[in-house]
Amino acid sequence: MSSWSAGTYAAYYHDSGFWLDGILKANRFSQEIRGKMTGGGMHSGISAPWRWEQVFEEGKIWSQER
Repeated sequence: MSSWSAGTYAAYYHDSGFWLDGILKANRFSQEIRGKMTGGGMHSGISAPWRWEQVFEEGKIWSQER
């Protein structure tokens, strides 16, 4: 099995206290499968799926000034 991944992260902060974070990531896994069937024949296959992930969070920082 082999795999690789790549991603990026971004953050935004505003003077009003508002913030936004984001992550975008791509993964790819590749594997070759070989096996012997019950009837004695050989069979093989390749699997190489992609997976995409994204996460976004937002919020506001509140302060209590006296």
